[in-house]
Amino acid sequence: MRYACALFSVALLLGARAEADSIQPTYRAIDLGVLPGQAYSLALGIDDWGDAIGSSYSDRANLSDMSHATLFTRGTAVDLGIPTGDNFSNGYGINDAGTGIGIVGYLASLDPVPLVGIFAGGKIGLLTAPDGGTAFGQAINQPGQAAGFSYGGTIVHALRWDQGTPVDLGTLPSGSYSYGYAINNLGVVAGNSDVGNGVSHAARFDHGTVTDLDSSGVSESSGAEGINDAGLVVGQVQGATYHAFVYQAGAMTDLTPPGAGYSDAAAINNQNQIVGQAYYPASGLTRAVLWDNGRIVLLDPLPGYDYSVATAINDRGWIAGFSGVSTAGMRATLWVPENRFSLPTKPRM
Repeated sequence: MRYACALFSVALLLGARAEADSIQPTYRAIDLGVLPGQAYSLALGIDDWGDAIGSSYSDRANLSDMSHATLFTRGTAVDLGIPTGDNFSNGYGINDAGTGIGIVGYLASLDPVPLVGIFAGGKIGLLTAPDGGTAFGQAINQPGQAAGFSYGGTIVHALRWDQGTPVDLGTLPSGSYSYGYAINNLGVVAGNSDVGNGVSHAARFDHGTVTDLDSSGVSESSGAEGINDAGLVVGQVQGATYHAFVYQAGAMTDLTPPGAGYSDAAAINNQNQIVGQAYYPASGLTRAVLWDNGRIVLLDPLPGYDYSVATAINDRGWIAGFSGVSTAGMRATLWVPENRFSLPTKPRM
């Protein structure tokens, strides 16, 4: 794929900070733990208090095998529960009010039929698709709007839930399906939509307008995974190689670090810091990556683990994800910038 500009110009595209930090922070990996009775865990979302959300599970080959949505807060893993009649739950996103979003369901095969789960105040609420059917919940913003997509049947469309009411976000003009994976605080959703011929493009769903973010003109797929309040979108291009990208002002820019053969951008915060992962074929290593306004930082896994993946970043620059061993599953991990580290004071409810 042809990108708008080379890697060395990413700092200019994103708009580097006017005043660079006098001391560049290093990042410390913290083990977020696992629920009692479970063997593995991963974190997929984080709020500005530093609380992360994800899952604890027992079967490393199948995340939804009796997994429990988990809140990782101040050194403790808290079970967010499973509704009566179901046998698994997974957490994907969380806002500063402590409201989490994910899925709940009953796993009778390797293809579960889920409902969107809203985890708040020790209770689980359920959201559905516009037709009352099943759906995946992927992200939640500070006002409480959620994003995801319908599931099953003949129509799969990106959705936004406004005060619990599902809104079908449609598709690109030539598309028949779409997915929503991220939402900013203005209610704009990022995801992807097909454009025919088996190709899907990264897309932005902005209150009735669906915009194709992939202007390459090449028959390859792309998908958006994160969006911030300024409208910058990040994700991955899936062509001959898989490359992370950032989209701004009508152009996609390749974020692949030097020496990496594969990369993915999973999230972006309101300081334009981006996180994801990269694979280095020369060493065989996969590392969580932070793109920090022109600076590339590789985040080491927890001691004893082989690889690391970053999935979310908050506006304080704290990063959530997981460390893993290919033969022994994953462990939820938090990376904190040591030179900026200070525990926020969270009001107790």
